[in-house]
Amino acid sequence: MRLKLTTILLLILFITAFPQGRGGGGQRGGGNSEPIGTIKGVLIDGSTKSPVEYGNIVLFSLRDSSMTTGTVSTESGEFLIDKLMPGVYYASISFIGYEKVFIDTLLIFPQKPLVDLGVVNIFPASISVGEVQVTADREAIISNLDKKVINVEKMITAAGGTALDVMQNIPSVTVSGEGEVSLRGNPNIRILIDGKPAGMTGISEGDILAQIPASSIEAVELVTNPSARYDPDGTAGIINIKLKRNTDIGLNGMVSANAGTGDNYNSSVNLNMRQGELNFNLSYDMRMGNNISSSTSSRENYLSSSTPYLFQNSSGNFGRGSHNLKFNMDWLPGDFDKLSFNFQFRNFGGENANTINNIVSDAAQTQTDFYRRYSEGSRDMRSFQTMMSYVRTFTDKNQEFSADFIFSDNKMDRDQISRLEFFNANPFTQENSESRNNNKMIVAQANYTQGLFESSKIETGFKSSFRDFTLKNDYFTVLIDGSLAPNPSKGINLTYDEQIHAGYLIFTSSIEKLKYQFGLRAEQANIDAQGGANTPNFGTDYFALYPSVFFAYELGPVQEVRLNYSRRVDRPHPRQLNPYVDYSDSLNISFGNPQLEPQFTNSIELGYSNFIGKTSINSTVFFRNTDDIISSVTSMRPDGVTETTFRNVAKSQSYGIEINGSTELFKGFRISPNFSYFNTKFEDPFNLRNPAREDYSWNARVMANLTIGDGYQFQMMFFYNAPNVTIQGRTEENYSADFAVRKDFLDGNLSLTLRFSDIFDTMKFNSVTSAPGFQLTSDRKWESRNVYLGIQYMFNSFKRERERSIDMNNDLETF
Repeated sequence: MRLKLTTILLLILFITAFPQGRGGGGQRGGGNSEPIGTIKGVLIDGSTKSPVEYGNIVLFSLRDSSMTTGTVSTESGEFLIDKLMPGVYYASISFIGYEKVFIDTLLIFPQKPLVDLGVVNIFPASISVGEVQVTADREAIISNLDKKVINVEKMITAAGGTALDVMQNIPSVTVSGEGEVSLRGNPNIRILIDGKPAGMTGISEGDILAQIPASSIEAVELVTNPSARYDPDGTAGIINIKLKRNTDIGLNGMVSANAGTGDNYNSSVNLNMRQGELNFNLSYDMRMGNNISSSTSSRENYLSSSTPYLFQNSSGNFGRGSHNLKFNMDWLPGDFDKLSFNFQFRNFGGENANTINNIVSDAAQTQTDFYRRYSEGSRDMRSFQTMMSYVRTFTDKNQEFSADFIFSDNKMDRDQISRLEFFNANPFTQENSESRNNNKMIVAQANYTQGLFESSKIETGFKSSFRDFTLKNDYFTVLIDGSLAPNPSKGINLTYDEQIHAGYLIFTSSIEKLKYQFGLRAEQANIDAQGGANTPNFGTDYFALYPSVFFAYELGPVQEVRLNYSRRVDRPHPRQLNPYVDYSDSLNISFGNPQLEPQFTNSIELGYSNFIGKTSINSTVFFRNTDDIISSVTSMRPDGVTETTFRNVAKSQSYGIEINGSTELFKGFRISPNFSYFNTKFEDPFNLRNPAREDYSWNARVMANLTIGDGYQFQMMFFYNAPNVTIQGRTEENYSADFAVRKDFLDGNLSLTLRFSDIFDTMKFNSVTSAPGFQLTSDRKWESRNVYLGIQYMFNSFKRERERSIDMNNDLETF
């Protein structure tokens, strides 16, 4: 791997790029509108009723959670913040040794420029008073123009599940039977964990998400058009999973356990300790479960008379287990510096067993043959990741420097046994296969932001990543005496080296009520792959530019219009490149394509947001154009075997509208509907199906939340996905309904949750695939109707400190 020299140069650059000094003063401007607002109050010790001097009052913008301004209380406890722009804010009030208080939804209007909070009580940390905050109930899904923030704590219909269950509850997101996540019909999504690339880069996003218990997730951020600061990977956007952490003084934490039908269990422990300048966080979670599946398929072959009709029915069982261990240490030597060290280990394994019955019929649909294929296998994936990060802030809020160095080492071992039994004179056959894959990755990056003049700032940075991906796949034929004979004609050895070097520049400013941002990212990619006897060598080098443009105009204090554009890329995933051939169904084989090229997407979005009383409305009109689209393609061989692989086969266009809303119909009852309607068109130069494929589709979700009595919460979630066009056919409709109830005890520190997933057992995945020579209709069903019972306990204020972490630690602020 060509890493040594480049890595040394990067480390030198890290050191020399380290900013010196702490910069001057100055504040971020907000345009030329007239500041008219004032917020005032009196801070009082809730136990002694005496004034609290030097208490910290910090004000944040509710729209993007950016810190606006702040002050400290006087000797009499009084505080005042003036010269505020019209808008919606929230406040954080704290003092050493006292519980933190949050005050939500502070509105400044020209007609009402003064907000008088009156007396604000703050209690010593040693006195237990439950949740010390003045706030409305946080919504499960907060929709802004640039992103959606999903508060997983409020999404009790995902309790006991995984990150995949959370994804199924996110507006405009769908999850396939294989765990593939799509946004507005596009599966090319970039998965981040705590703002950093997911560690196990050698496996699918579905496998990554299946390893993360929902109880370990703080929030999920969905960004459809990220700025040039972020990797352009993921043509549909970015999903950032924020795990639970805390920074309170002393020891605090959370433990949870869930059990469900179908032998599904998971648990997690999250501990945090803050002592002086050091903060330690240790978390562990485990998951084990079992999933039963069934499917049927009917295939008509127009090319060969040997197997004109093939009917298959199969049943399978997939057992899985995972263990995740994470340790994080933060050192905060002063008010401006933060040095972090992170270590993470993941282990994910699974065993599967599948039986396929094959019925072959002639042109008159008379059965001519019947045989059965058994397959069983196991996968074991191990991931090690370590990361060092440094952040320096300055007295100027627009100035910041950050640097990260990440190393990950991922291994996957897979063993498969396939046995074919004939119900005629032919003897059975058996074949074994084994795969040993290793994926190492090094990432080095740095970012710097500097204010230029009032309301303007510039941001720049670089990133270099190095990936070394090795594949070794061997096949063996089982002889009559049980011995194994290697089959070198099927064996595959591949070494895939990838280097990507990038730099970016962003300029942000405003003119009165108009904010704008221009960004440009430049990337150089170098790829070199060395194959064995059955895989040719190949390589490619390409340079690409990724511009981004954002405009936002404030129509009023709570109304905004946004227009943005970005260019993004989807680079082939290792599993799409892996030429390993899956023979578990000998009549329908699948394999990757190591010669895939990246696909590029241009995306434009126009959005509008508004608050009307207790109702929020967000709407977005979007357009996407993709060249060299990477698609799963199925073709028929002359011998009646279908092959499924990945190819750059077409261009596609997609446009549509998305509407998100949330309203409180009456006290304690909130409903959040979502609707997305879009058109998708494929232009297929290979004529796999037709010269062009085009159709409209839509999906909808409704989440209803009811809070009644003493700590009872009820939640209902329903979603519907209409049929959707694919490059070779269509996927049929699917829909499901979930229900959950939660009861809180001990001032909200202890909670019990009962969840019912897919109440009516309607979740299924049906599709039609066709091309010259054949048509295939398939129906699949997973064990989706389950019941989960969960318990969660938080101690020493773990919950209270996290209430605002969703917004205050905004890792993916795009504008």
